[in-house]
Amino acid sequence: MEVQNLAGLGIDQARQGTAKKPSFDASNVNDQLGATLNQGGLLMRMAQSKGQGLAASRGLGNSTIGIDAAQRAMVDAALPIAQQNAQQANSRFMQDDSQSFTAGQADLDRKQQSSMLDKQQSWQGGQNALDRTQQLTMQGNDFKNQAALNTQNAALQKARDQLLYQQQLGTLSAEGAQRLKELDAQLKNQMTLNNQQNQWNSAEAQKERQQQLTVLEKQFGQETSQLAQQVAANTHGMYLSAIDTAMSSYNERYAALMADSTIKTADKTTMLNNMKNELNSTLTMYQKLYSNINTINPDWTKFPTTSLPGVKVS
Repeated sequence: MEVQNLAGLGIDQARQGTAKKPSFDASNVNDQLGATLNQGGLLMRMAQSKGQGLAASRGLGNSTIGIDAAQRAMVDAALPIAQQNAQQANSRFMQDDSQSFTAGQADLDRKQQSSMLDKQQSWQGGQNALDRTQQLTMQGNDFKNQAALNTQNAALQKARDQLLYQQQLGTLSAEGAQRLKELDAQLKNQMTLNNQQNQWNSAEAQKERQQQLTVLEKQFGQETSQLAQQVAANTHGMYLSAIDTAMSSYNERYAALMADSTIKTADKTTMLNNMKNELNSTLTMYQKLYSNINTINPDWTKFPTTSLPGVKVS
């Protein structure tokens, strides 16, 4: 009795009028089952012979029931192998995903640190520039004030010296004596005013510098916060992208399985449950993996919660 190619079960090839199967997925029990059946190895030949023998012993060797019995024996023998191969492949894929994500996250951390260092250096440069500007401004103000003071003092001192000379000669009038007293008082008052002006200028320059520093600090804080939010947003986006990829793969495999009319309902149910278990395992792994990443939480203000929602197919 000849048995048809098991690819006819629709496990790894598409037929006219059905959904096109995606490329071979080593973590898919359905794909692994088709590959195992069509290898034609010793185990499959033994299972086929066993099924044929049982059908022949019942007088059903050339009937459709006999063919189905041979196919069933091959599927029963291949299914445990396919499940084991799919589980091992899924474990490898999950490990590869984890390593790839860890490498990507390390690269993001390095970029973030580099960006924050650049901003810190830029802020420090701005602060140093403010210090230099303030010092130059204060020196310029001091020079101008001192020059004006020296000019005024020189004029007052000259007039005072003339009156003192007259006083020494005994020719100083009462009006001159009064003028001498006024000049002495004016010199003292001028010195006091100049000292006060210098102190006020210094205080104003310090206030202006402090205001500029405050603006720089706020700007630096905002840029750092935006950078932290961007990194956290990228991490959330990577998580959602991983979930979307897993769900899309599941949907393609589900559509192909449901569209295959040659697979029995019981077999479809078993394969579908295996697909769901694999998907739920992958989704749980992604949730645990991304929830333990430090950049999932800092400064994430766009979402009402920093925890990731679980995803499961029932």
